[in-house]
Amino acid sequence: MFQICFKTCDHFIMSEEYEQLNSQTTESTAVKSKSTRVYIALLILGIATLIPFNCIIVPVDFWMKYYEQYFLSAASLTHNICNWSFMILMMFKSEKFNMKTIIKSALSIWFVSLVAIPLIYLLPIDKTAKTIITLIPVALCGTSNALFFPTILNIGSKLDPKNAQGIMAGQGIAGLIPQVFQIIIKAIMTSVTNENGLFYQTLVYFIFGAMFIAFCFYPYKVIKDMGLLDKKLLQETDSLLEEDKQKEEETPFFQLFKKMWLPTASIFLIFFITMSSFPAITIHINCITLIHQDLPQSDWWNVGMMSTFILLDFVGRSISGFSWANRYLGLKTLFVIAICRICFTALFLMEALPLFDCQQQPAGIFCTGDGPVIKADVMSIATMFMFALTNGWVSSVIMMKFTSVIEKSADFRNGGNIQSFMLNSGLLCGGCISLAMEQLFK
Repeated sequence: MFQICFKTCDHFIMSEEYEQLNSQTTESTAVKSKSTRVYIALLILGIATLIPFNCIIVPVDFWMKYYEQYFLSAASLTHNICNWSFMILMMFKSEKFNMKTIIKSALSIWFVSLVAIPLIYLLPIDKTAKTIITLIPVALCGTSNALFFPTILNIGSKLDPKNAQGIMAGQGIAGLIPQVFQIIIKAIMTSVTNENGLFYQTLVYFIFGAMFIAFCFYPYKVIKDMGLLDKKLLQETDSLLEEDKQKEEETPFFQLFKKMWLPTASIFLIFFITMSSFPAITIHINCITLIHQDLPQSDWWNVGMMSTFILLDFVGRSISGFSWANRYLGLKTLFVIAICRICFTALFLMEALPLFDCQQQPAGIFCTGDGPVIKADVMSIATMFMFALTNGWVSSVIMMKFTSVIEKSADFRNGGNIQSFMLNSGLLCGGCISLAMEQLFK
């Protein structure tokens, strides 16, 4: 009888332990599932941060045909100025803004802007007026990004550093999506050959982009329903960070800036050179093969060059996480590579200048004349290949390693702000140079 009792007790204890273990496993699975959902939601919102800008710069043929030649450079510059200016505001006043309002407002502005931009073409005004008016929604997109990106980055990084990586990965994917839209639409709508055929293609393309932004309200709802946008949760996290910061005194801002000169100069140069050359110079590189065969220039050439940049930039970002891709790249080496990338600008100029004499004819655009210094399509493609690969690869490694010069954990937040500021400064200054370079192609 006692034996039966002991067995019964043992069975009860084992059952209780099993239920407890099962409960812990279920709870762990639920936490993991929640973490995965947060990561995916922030990944999609990370894609959203660059979808509007990439949607604007991808349809090169539309802008070149119906707008002023300087539109792409002006659009890049306008977007970057607004992004840069309001990013400074977010650096110092982000706690004053409501996160839910920022995310909903940014998504709404992006949606309306992407729908409105192609419709401006229908206004009965001249080319210059269309160009100027179109820059208004471009400016709104840049302003929205300056508020939106730091907000989701703040949410993600405070919960789990992996979320921040997801947001950055999303930005890499954002370059591919508009290009895929463009290729699919062009392939499907090749039969639309009337005078407004290019407009209809571009309109459908922008509507696709707007639909993606509309879809992004769903991941926003996911993180909102999880309570991740509640100030109470983030304030609790902030209080823990403040306790850590009190243990160490922060380095004065300008002293920290001086200490970080190597990674900040490197990231500035990377994006300064990229924005100076792409797409301001690259859109003027013609397909030499078509010219030699007395064939009209094809829209697919510009699409192909743009796709090459976006794809290889994404590849560069992706491989940077592997140890073999960053093991031997110290900050000094990265700085040297950043300086050497000026060679790409020189090569692009030699592949574009002097200009061919291109004339619009009923059958298309035909180019004649001596043309640029370097007349080889394979060289143009190879230059774009390496230009894009180094942009994504080197910039990502710099962003991974810049913390190596920061000695105090209390300086990480300011260090990140400084690095982001210099990245955007490179984009802004490069955009200014690209606008000036447009004078070379008149």
